[in-house]
Amino acid sequence: MKIYSQGDQAIVVSIEKEVSKDLTEELLALKKYLADKQYPFITEIVPTESDMMICYDARDMIKHHHIQSPFLYMKALMQTIQLEIKHEDAPAPSIEIPVIYGGEYGPDLDALLAHYKLDFEKFVKLHTQPTYFVSMMGYTPGFPYLTGMSKRLFVNHTGGNKTFIPAGSVIIE
Repeated sequence: MKIYSQGDQAIVVSIEKEVSKDLTEELLALKKYLADKQYPFITEIVPTESDMMICYDARDMIKHHHIQSPFLYMKALMQTIQLEIKHEDAPAPSIEIPVIYGGEYGPDLDALLAHYKLDFEKFVKLHTQPTYFVSMMGYTPGFPYLTGMSKRLFVNHTGGNKTFIPAGSVIIE
């Protein structure tokens, strides 16, 4: 685990593991732990796929809680928390997402098939076989980042610079 400052009123906790469902659950367990403790000076908790930013009110910590160094206090706090606290084993809701491949809805499909050296049926099978997990919500409202895709389908950006991505698009990266 790596902890570093993000400005004068936030820290980032980076769990140095490959992005996975387990990692996301560790971050959610940390977020829940902090929320349950209701630290009055923590103002926001923002998880990502592999990190978590924790914002705090440094002035409040110094003035009302007599904490001389808010960053050092927060760093020590994070180091004492046991990340083995497991996220609640509530069954995750399952949502089926219909996907249309190719044509106007997938203009990069032919380039992807050539890149992967796959035929259409094999590509669809590899893409639809796993059960995906939402590892974080994206920077565009409602855009989930999914974990669990076959490593065979990983690719860097294939299309040119896109200025518009239609609603409902599935982006493979």
